[in-house]
Amino acid sequence: MTVTRVDSSAGSRQLAFDLDSITPPRPELRELWTPEDILAVAIKEGADSLLRFREDNRVEWKSGRYSLKELADYFSMWANTQPHGGLIVIGVENDGTVSGCLGVGPDKISEFEQVGPAQCPDARFDIRRIGAQRVDGSPDFLLLIRVYYRPDKLVETVRSEAFVRSGKTKRQLSEDEKREIRINKGQIEYEKEAVSLRYPQDFDELLIRDFCDQYKAKRGLSTGHTREQILCLNHLGTMQDGKFGPNLAGALLFAVDPRQVVPGARIRFMKFEGTEEKTGQEYSLRERCVHRSYNLRNMNIFVKMFDDRLVVESPGGFPPPVTPENIYDTHNPRNPHLMNALFYLDYVKCAHEGTRRMRDMMIGANLPEPEFTQQEIGTHQVHVTLRNNIEARKEFVEAGALKLIGEGVYEQLNQEEKQVINFIAEKARINVSDANRLLQKDWQTAKRTLDDLAARGILMRRSRTNKPRDPSAHYVLRRRSS
Repeated sequence: MTVTRVDSSAGSRQLAFDLDSITPPRPELRELWTPEDILAVAIKEGADSLLRFREDNRVEWKSGRYSLKELADYFSMWANTQPHGGLIVIGVENDGTVSGCLGVGPDKISEFEQVGPAQCPDARFDIRRIGAQRVDGSPDFLLLIRVYYRPDKLVETVRSEAFVRSGKTKRQLSEDEKREIRINKGQIEYEKEAVSLRYPQDFDELLIRDFCDQYKAKRGLSTGHTREQILCLNHLGTMQDGKFGPNLAGALLFAVDPRQVVPGARIRFMKFEGTEEKTGQEYSLRERCVHRSYNLRNMNIFVKMFDDRLVVESPGGFPPPVTPENIYDTHNPRNPHLMNALFYLDYVKCAHEGTRRMRDMMIGANLPEPEFTQQEIGTHQVHVTLRNNIEARKEFVEAGALKLIGEGVYEQLNQEEKQVINFIAEKARINVSDANRLLQKDWQTAKRTLDDLAARGILMRRSRTNKPRDPSAHYVLRRRSS
């Protein structure tokens, strides 16, 4: 079979491919083929092999009559779509009918081959022609454009528009999304952007002093460096006209209130009874999180605890080339200056040990490995799911409850009362608010359940004041006599 590769810089040339050396993927796993696999099989077996595939997140079919201007959008789309880019096949109609390219004439074909350089110059691609047969049996050919994913930059058309593949469709990126991708790919150093906080009034002087002392000790520096010079050396601000101006990384580390510059710089912890997200209690924690996207300034980190799993939702996608598949072996910190500064404060080791330690601890506890996924909910988020052995834990807790109150008493309880006893067996105590969330009943009903168990001698109410509405009041199991 003859295969022609078109080089946009040198015109069309004939190449000698060793087609017998190409080993196609296993046919039964076509859903797992990459665009490169599909292209290799098309080169070896012909155009008919392409018709096995419908348009998806690897292949896009286009008629030879398709608009040149709009074709550039697909160069941008595949160049921005992780992890492999994709294929544009010109000469196939939307219904899969082969219409070929001969009918559009040599001028249109030449224009197709120049769309990339002319309309989307940052896209990296190869063009090949392969023989095909139209429905009426006449010979023709298809134009195959293999567009490669660019991990180093956002690819836009000459109209400053950028696209990405979402399922089977092309989706235009907003300006915020384009900025986020540029940050992820290192085109924008947003950590170095100046902030409006006043220095030193709005900053934690003790924390800055601790950081500078540890930096000097670990680097073996003399005492001649000022704090501001050390902050500048660590890219946490700059000196202008003899005054230190902090940047975003410096503010996140040392500001008294980082939410003045990043309103979403906090972690929300939500605990749900059961395995579905319904209602629960929400807590605000002041923590430092190095891997989230601080470009998405109003978005929080969420930690959601269910009976069977813990889920961490962090704003921003995986920074290329990190993927869920290579996360344990690929290191590309989203916020390198923040990461470096946290190293001197002994918060991190800068050795991407966190995910490995998480995996090893889960395996050591005979639990499933962490699950890393990227979700698109308005914008990209990274989700980490840690699952527990809920059935074994329930059996353990129930056995503990039986031991504490006796099998005969336990079997006389209704389902809600058993829930209360199991909770205490695991947590040692319960208050009315705990019972309110556990049973999903109103406050008065939850209190009546606890008081009834106390009246039957199963629980004992403890309180500092003995008042009915004492905030310190809680209930514990009344121990059986031996």
